[in-house]
Amino acid sequence: MHIQSGMDYLRRRMALSGVALAISFLLTSCGGGGGGDNDNSLSASASGCVAPDRPNAATGVGFKSVVDDPVAFPTKLLQEPVQPRRWFQLERDGRIHTYEKTVGAKPRLWVDIRDWVRAEGNGGLVSMAFHPDYPATPEVFVWYSDGPDEAFVMYLDRLTVDNVENPSSFTLETILSVNQETTIHQGGDIVFDEDGYLYLSVGDSGVDAAIYAQDKTRLLGKVLRIDVTGTAEPYGIPPGNTFAGNGLCGAGANADNCPELYAWGLRNPFRMSFDGMGRLWVADVGANLWEEVNIVEQDGNYGWPCKEGPNDYETDACPISEALVEPVFTLDHNAGDESITGGYVYTSDDIPKLQGKYIFGDWVSGRVWALGEVEPGVFEAEEILNTAFRMTSFGLNASGDVFFNDFFSGDIYKLIPSDAEDQNTIPRRLSNTGCVDKDNPTQFEDSVTPYAITLPFWSDGAKKDRYFALPDGERIRIKEKSGAWEFPIGSVLIKEFRLDDELFETRLLMRHTDGDWAGYTYAWNEDGSDAIRVVGGRETTVAGQEWLYPSEDQCMFCHLAGEGFTLGPETAQFDRNITPQSTGKTVNQIDSLRKRNVFKDEPQPSFDLVRPTDVSASVEERARSWLHVNCSYCHQLGGVTQTNIELDYDKSLRRMKVCDTDPTQGDLGIAGAKLLVPRDPDNSILWQRLRMRGDGQMPPIGSYLADEEGVQVVAEWIESLSSCN
Repeated sequence: MHIQSGMDYLRRRMALSGVALAISFLLTSCGGGGGGDNDNSLSASASGCVAPDRPNAATGVGFKSVVDDPVAFPTKLLQEPVQPRRWFQLERDGRIHTYEKTVGAKPRLWVDIRDWVRAEGNGGLVSMAFHPDYPATPEVFVWYSDGPDEAFVMYLDRLTVDNVENPSSFTLETILSVNQETTIHQGGDIVFDEDGYLYLSVGDSGVDAAIYAQDKTRLLGKVLRIDVTGTAEPYGIPPGNTFAGNGLCGAGANADNCPELYAWGLRNPFRMSFDGMGRLWVADVGANLWEEVNIVEQDGNYGWPCKEGPNDYETDACPISEALVEPVFTLDHNAGDESITGGYVYTSDDIPKLQGKYIFGDWVSGRVWALGEVEPGVFEAEEILNTAFRMTSFGLNASGDVFFNDFFSGDIYKLIPSDAEDQNTIPRRLSNTGCVDKDNPTQFEDSVTPYAITLPFWSDGAKKDRYFALPDGERIRIKEKSGAWEFPIGSVLIKEFRLDDELFETRLLMRHTDGDWAGYTYAWNEDGSDAIRVVGGRETTVAGQEWLYPSEDQCMFCHLAGEGFTLGPETAQFDRNITPQSTGKTVNQIDSLRKRNVFKDEPQPSFDLVRPTDVSASVEERARSWLHVNCSYCHQLGGVTQTNIELDYDKSLRRMKVCDTDPTQGDLGIAGAKLLVPRDPDNSILWQRLRMRGDGQMPPIGSYLADEEGVQVVAEWIESLSSCN
């Protein structure tokens, strides 16, 4: 069992597999946040360039792992409403596991419905709820996705077992289904109220322009309320529902307003829960700017897609005659939060400051908040944890304690009181980091190794020099499948930025002693004598052009487990010739590093990357290389985006899921646009987002200038395609 406090965090990470959900920059975007004027050396326990303990801010709240054998890729965490209370953990692929009450217990497979589940996009086995009369009625209800490629469908099923303790058989009965137009925005939670009515949150299926969330003849973008415990088949309609007199709605479009509707105007209501006052809390995942926390009431219209948070969104195509309900709280994407995960109101006595507050988190930033009502109708939130976890679910036990899970490791964590004090471990000055000569910070210490890559990430024309430092005796592991490099604890990766040959920024990416990565950025002073840490990020002008010193949270959006948290260092990037100034002899860079014994595993080149200007390579090789480096760190299987495309170099055109595919994040006003139209870049949203700058651009932040060479080669590649095959 691992025990943590404050904003320190330790987690076991597993190799990334499938899920799709947000955004920013890799080594080109790690920087600032936290800090103060600590000018101690980088590591108190070792000399040289070694990552220290993570800085933390004391909040009185910590967390501890409560399992020793996690379940891979969990989606939902809930406790059984019967003694002894087991924890149930849903696995995305369709398995349901249980943990006994004792801390550290191993999971037991309860039911396996993988044959029914298609785990793609935001889908899979998403949620579950126990029958109000469980276990006397041995039923649970599950929300999951299935169907062939052309007919992705979400199903609400009744799952009946022969024995709740250790089922040997079960039956599945479909109660309702909802047709999907994409594999994202399935929403996904099931809860019962005190009257025994079932509430189901349903996403809008990822088609913003369709205004489905405002269309009362469809089930998309809604919270539904139905009766699954009565005698009506397949379900009944509570008499209090506004449209209760209409016929049951089908999976797609219907003639009349749906009697199942409880509330509408929601985009991707990912988690919801009732509190002790009977309030229904719903967390709604936003689009470009805002995440929402809503307290949902009957017949409430929560605005999507007419509004996103406080901002207008699709107003021209979204006439509304009814009043909109404002969210009780919003998270700003500019602060690094991009995919909210709803939770529960805390009622335990363990942490008095949290009592009565709604605990929720964000999938992208890993932060956790406590939201309280400071006066009637006025809510304020305090950030209580800052982690790198990807939270798919919170859980509540009978004592009112709040738990959460981590999608990548499968761990379950409990919020606990903490008496940790503030700790600032990152020096204010670059000269005190241990990575550079203290008297001449432009020179690196001997433990720092320079390296070069074949195809740099676009950084608005800045020239970059790269370095890494490993702790004494430690080596780099190579992931067999992806070729990604996994650096040991204590490693530091460094990048210097120059415009007009002037050094203006240095970024450090550190793997701290808890095993997690974090990034920090330093801005050089005018006389070039030292660089000062940028706290919280900063937009400024450098060499006559706009520049972003990114925040620490922005840095970690796309440093994901599947790539070892570092995207630049991979075999395909390092497999190149270099000519060190010290010898003047040309050598293969990997061979040179191999002789220095820096690898624990043997690097195996799998493909060659080329630059957009390398005319000796085909236009496809050049375009696919550019997309791999500049886009695939998020747009990959398991990436943190709200789309389902894969832009890795080794994916076929069909596997990329862009050709002749409808856009799910807006069509930029282009009639009939697709993500990629063969021979037609102008009608290809993929290309349009690369060339534009402003709202909707790709990459989404940190770049104010499009890469003309990269954009041009992608256009030439699209023009060269004759079909999607």
